[in-house]
Amino acid sequence: MNTKQLRNSILQYAIQGKLVKQNPSDEPATELLKRINPEAEIITENTPFDIPSSWCWVRLGDICCLEDGLRISGEELPYMEAKVLRGTKNATIKKEGKLIQPPCKVILVDGENSGEVFAINQRYYQGSTFKILKISQCVNENYLNYLLLLNKDLFRKNKKGAAIPHLNKEMFSNLPIPLPPLKEQQRIVEKLEEIEPLLQEYEDKQIEIDKLYNNYREILRNSILQYAIQGKLVKQNPLDEPATELLKRINPEAEIITEDTPFDIPSSWCWVRLGDICSMFTGDSINAQEKKLKYTNTEGLSYIGTKDVSFEHEIDYNNGIAIPQQYLENFSIATKYSILLCIEGGSFGRKIAITDRDVCFGNKLCCFTTKYDVYKYVYNYLMSKVFFNLILEEKTGLIGGIGINKLKKVLIPLPPLEEQKRMVEKLEEIMAEIDIVERNKIQYNNTTKLLKHKLLSFAIQGKLVKQNPSDEPATELLKRINPEAEIITENTPFDIPSSWCWVRLGDICSMFTGDSINAQEKKLKYTNTEGLSYIGTKDVSFEHEIDYNNGIAIPQQYLENFSIATKYSILLCIEGGSFGRKIAITDRDVCFGNKLCCFTTKYDVYKYVYNYLMSKVFFNLILEEKTGLIGGIGINKLKKVLIPLPPLEEQKRIVEKLEEIFNEIDK
Repeated sequence: MNTKQLRNSILQYAIQGKLVKQNPSDEPATELLKRINPEAEIITENTPFDIPSSWCWVRLGDICCLEDGLRISGEELPYMEAKVLRGTKNATIKKEGKLIQPPCKVILVDGENSGEVFAINQRYYQGSTFKILKISQCVNENYLNYLLLLNKDLFRKNKKGAAIPHLNKEMFSNLPIPLPPLKEQQRIVEKLEEIEPLLQEYEDKQIEIDKLYNNYREILRNSILQYAIQGKLVKQNPLDEPATELLKRINPEAEIITEDTPFDIPSSWCWVRLGDICSMFTGDSINAQEKKLKYTNTEGLSYIGTKDVSFEHEIDYNNGIAIPQQYLENFSIATKYSILLCIEGGSFGRKIAITDRDVCFGNKLCCFTTKYDVYKYVYNYLMSKVFFNLILEEKTGLIGGIGINKLKKVLIPLPPLEEQKRMVEKLEEIMAEIDIVERNKIQYNNTTKLLKHKLLSFAIQGKLVKQNPSDEPATELLKRINPEAEIITENTPFDIPSSWCWVRLGDICSMFTGDSINAQEKKLKYTNTEGLSYIGTKDVSFEHEIDYNNGIAIPQQYLENFSIATKYSILLCIEGGSFGRKIAITDRDVCFGNKLCCFTTKYDVYKYVYNYLMSKVFFNLILEEKTGLIGGIGINKLKKVLIPLPPLEEQKRIVEKLEEIFNEIDK
């Protein structure tokens, strides 16, 4: 449970009368309501949940209302905007407007965040997207704030207006709310304020836990490497030849470092400089024209660039670039079992791998070669946080890198050769176990995906829930959706129940693509502004979620130039690398990019259509129609794709069953 869910659970307990004890001596809420609003109606039927007998259900509009400030002129005051109140924009100064007199509360009534409440502590001119939230003096203001916070998502999801969404004021006024006695309101607020610091601490810990969970593999590896290079992973053996003797054989002129070393090491070890135990050199760059003419799709030694070394420490030798024999004299060669490390650019210090053959390599890579089979230990040291932090201190330049001479001076703790072998063997054993855990995790996730696809396959074939003979047939539903729609009876992908029918997507869905925005226009007109969120392919995740807070929005004055996907539309990527795999349902009106297709439906059919679009059957059908260099499907072809249509009532049962099973799987 995340912090928001926990906070909402506590608030829910609070407004059900379960957070603090009731006091029989408190004046009942019914008496309080008479003072607040003698004409207010107490709600007794169809209430959301039970409340204590001393409480009563009322409508939100009976204890607060939305008002405008009194218009004045001649005084210079800041103009109220949401960004100003959030501290992300400097206020515009105006000389006239509707006065907001502090202290008071205002509520945002237009835009994506309609329903958000702000406490005002200075004079403003009222912004066009705000109303003053006037609260009865007989109601605890903070109790009402908590009520509004709990219903914030409800207000957001029920906004009105396609162009600029605004607060549904009718729903706001008629919303049933539980009203406790005034003294109990105060006790509830005090308890919630007492709990809030604990919730904040919970959130901080949750962030730490999430970070640990997401990065546990890297954290675990780094911790183990840290133990290894400090001499704490395997036991020292007094019979091992000391590292000083090994150093004499590697490089008789090498200096043993005894001062200003990063940490203590066993007495049989010694601190040295990398350049004293390794041969180190950078590679060679090739310009694009030369690469194409001389070195593409030819025989020779593989040429490895930074891009060919992965963050998983693997090398792609089959990149199509090779250096023929006649040109080798112009290139540095990293022999088999050399270490390649990126020492410049975005992958600085993070891309590293061991070669399994002789290769030529790029100028942003540094090659390390060693004597006496020391390379495996050196490789593990170069992957440690200790080494990364040491080279980070020496990083310079606009691109960010370290020169070869500075790199040679970096310190490394050198163990005896036999201990290096034991250490490497132990590291390989432990890392293999970590990899097994990671593979099991990936395998579980893959199994989960396969299971969901299988369930979707059963669902769209009519095998997940029972058919009900009393359901209105799909053919009748189709007549209401689109009287001119054609029922498909030949060349259908599979058999379906007799109460279903095959149709084309375009006959039951309104389908259209979005609009592209060039980078300059996006920056000038649509960045960090108020309006409808603009959703690109990158804002739709593979987990079927939409990031609405991407900083891009379309203001009212530009909306006529954009397609709008209304609330509960389906957005599907139909072009590029995420073709057919990125799909989500909108929970608000949005504008969207040209690589996304919007599907809207009648009669609440969208949930079934959404599940069909996530099925392997649909993906394989559109894959057959995929064309072009980037890879995509045109809107006209997409409209012709077949979909099995069940009766409306059966659709509801299918969706309900899928949601139930998927929730269990996700647990």
